[in-house]
Amino acid sequence: MLATLFLLFSACDGPGGGGADGPLDGGLTALEITPAALDLRTSAAGASTAAFTVRATFANGYVEEDFQQVAWSLTNLSAGTVDDRGTFTTSVTNGGRTYVVAEADGLSALADVTVTYDEVVLGDGVPAGAAAAFAGTPTADSALGLAYPTDGVSVPRNLPRMDFHIADTTGADLYQIVFDSSTTHVEAIVTEPELAVSGEFWRMVTATNAGSDVTVSIRAASVTFAGDEVASVTALREGAPIRMVINRLDATGAIYFFVTTDSGIARAAVDADGWEYWFSNSSGNAGGACVGCHVVSADGARMSYSFSVGGSGDRFGLAEIIDGTPEIVVSHDTRADSGYFTTMDPTGSFVAVAYAGTIDVHDASDGSLVSTIDHENGLTMPDWSPDGSALVAVGAYEVRLDSAFPKSGLLVFPHLGEGQFGPGETLVPIEDDTWYYYPAWSPDGRWVAYNRSQTGTYFSADAALYMISADGGEGIPLANANGVDGNASWPRWGPIPDDDVLWLAFSSNRDFGAYPAPFPQVWITAVNPSLAEEGADPSFPAFRMPQQELARGNHAPWWSAF
Repeated sequence: MLATLFLLFSACDGPGGGGADGPLDGGLTALEITPAALDLRTSAAGASTAAFTVRATFANGYVEEDFQQVAWSLTNLSAGTVDDRGTFTTSVTNGGRTYVVAEADGLSALADVTVTYDEVVLGDGVPAGAAAAFAGTPTADSALGLAYPTDGVSVPRNLPRMDFHIADTTGADLYQIVFDSSTTHVEAIVTEPELAVSGEFWRMVTATNAGSDVTVSIRAASVTFAGDEVASVTALREGAPIRMVINRLDATGAIYFFVTTDSGIARAAVDADGWEYWFSNSSGNAGGACVGCHVVSADGARMSYSFSVGGSGDRFGLAEIIDGTPEIVVSHDTRADSGYFTTMDPTGSFVAVAYAGTIDVHDASDGSLVSTIDHENGLTMPDWSPDGSALVAVGAYEVRLDSAFPKSGLLVFPHLGEGQFGPGETLVPIEDDTWYYYPAWSPDGRWVAYNRSQTGTYFSADAALYMISADGGEGIPLANANGVDGNASWPRWGPIPDDDVLWLAFSSNRDFGAYPAPFPQVWITAVNPSLAEEGADPSFPAFRMPQQELARGNHAPWWSAF
């Protein structure tokens, strides 16, 4: 009997049994990773590593401190790697946050790991030892700061480039721009007060920080060198930092804009490095006419536009977009085909054309007249809603020209189908000595952006962006986007993203940071609709579309998904 009892006890006391010193058949009840949280630094010079262990608890209370039978993984593969023994190795190209995951028997445990990427990038002509110039304690200087971008700016993570202009009345030998977050500490040292950030450097900032903020700080140093090494620092100053928001998702599509200095339409994909002429004097645009005021259909298959030839007036045209290239199918040459502002329904079947206070609806395949929208006041600047159910337009007591109507408001006309419209309803009441103009539906159909001025249309000095609920209510000034310079004209929305912000492009002849703008440029602002629902300013400070050239004037951006 003693032998039998001893054998039974021994069987239950081993690794697969149920004794007090070993686990039960029946398995695990808990896993715990050590350490539970960790901050690591990395750089191009070399990775950091960390070893994780798992503490396993079994049903009978048995605890194994270094449990090996687990599967290791990461929730963010860009932050590093983890091997089958629980050793985590950081990436050497970027930082990031990840969870190290250990799994066994249907249970899992997580360790929170933050990897901060460190790098110092030297600009052209900067001596190798320049970083030492910024090792001391700086003196705060209120006159030192960023002239561009503006504090609080929000940019999509796939923006190809960002410029930083330093305002400094004192001057310095070296400038340090630092991009700081929980996952990034990247320093750029330059000799001039500006920095164009693109390529891998910019992706280090954006990819790692998508969905979060980056602090951008500025320091200026007056330095003497002995060869490549710092000999003395006579002044080290620090300006106020700004906050830059990196949106968590890409902005999509392309912006088609009217190049005013070349009388044609250009195209720039949001993530492209540059721009290209798309429909211009060199591509058969009705005999070298001034082409602008263009609209691309929602499916990217058609474009409507207006053009003028000498003193013969404004006309409208239609083009099919075949393999990404517009080919004219309706080129109008008579006064009967006059037109200025156009808009297309979402199916691309109809085009509404405004001219001299009247809006006519045409068949978009051949330009034939379908209907005329009836209203007691003059109408112009139409925009078709994204679901096709309505058209918003400027309504005015008198439309002297399609860009001159000093007593105006905004009207919404319900689309009854087949290019026919019902009576207009007031969205923004007509107001004396006030121009309401350039209305544009948001891509979700819930909002209308527009311009307001008390001096005129186009680039009036007080031209300001507003938005209003499509159901009516009070107009909300987009104060952050308007900025101190104003001159914000022709708002047009980007395609709807899967995110909490919308993108709104507009034209402005405001200065571009340190550079006075000789011509208008395309700017972009992020808009948070949830703030608009509360009646608050939903806009962020705007940034200039980086693909442009200051030597060319750009107006009338149309943002298409294609």
